[in-house]
Amino acid sequence: GGGISIIANDPVTSGGGGGGDSPPITTALELYVDPDADVYSDAGTTLAVDGDNIRQVNDQSGNSVVLSQSAASNQFTYKVDSLGTGNSSIYKDSQQEWLDFSTISPSATDSFTLYSVHQKTISPSRLNVLGNNLSSRNRILEWNNGTLYLQDTDGTQLSQSLAQSTNLECRAYVFDRDTDEFRLYINNTLYSTGDFSALSMDGFDFMRLYNNNPGGSTATGYFGRLLFYIGSGSDGIHSNTDLTTMYNWFKSKYTSLP
Repeated sequence: GGGISIIANDPVTSGGGGGGDSPPITTALELYVDPDADVYSDAGTTLAVDGDNIRQVNDQSGNSVVLSQSAASNQFTYKVDSLGTGNSSIYKDSQQEWLDFSTISPSATDSFTLYSVHQKTISPSRLNVLGNNLSSRNRILEWNNGTLYLQDTDGTQLSQSLAQSTNLECRAYVFDRDTDEFRLYINNTLYSTGDFSALSMDGFDFMRLYNNNPGGSTATGYFGRLLFYIGSGSDGIHSNTDLTTMYNWFKSKYTSLP
């Protein structure tokens, strides 16, 4: 089912929870969503089984973040063995679905690195990996029919061309405050870079997962592990060595990754 339930504040460094083990890097880990651990069909009591609607997902980072969606029409579906044997997923169909969580706000000087494993089933399609509940604001990593958008609280945005794919992918998004550079890696290969100095990242609030503007995405696909690191200096900026370490860990779980 939705993994073995653990105490909500049991830190990931003590062994993760359910089917989700600890990643090789835990410093500055702010959010860790693992579909194989603490996924519920209700408000945190009944572990989800294959085909259930997802009402709640408990974060595995040790920060006790609760991701939830009370409206049945906006709930994702739990899928077992959907990203390879032993890897469950959060499945999004063509409906408007998302998970809300308590606000995560990087400071004006924080860097951050986000990892996401997913497999889209329709290409092209649009979806935010992380975002806000505001229309056209605080959107991060929106796939919009071949373009990746990052948009701040004022609506200023960085856009980059992004090839659409229905392959299983592990993406790493690095926001380097030291250089104001954004770097996108796909399957541990640098895909593109961009200058985000024009974006006002102070007060950039994240509170919604897999949404779109603010929840109207018709994208479909399977979402696996997601890890979000926030911190100053090297805590938030994962080096090439860190990226390789993390990718090898993902690849040990998702054996179809190249």
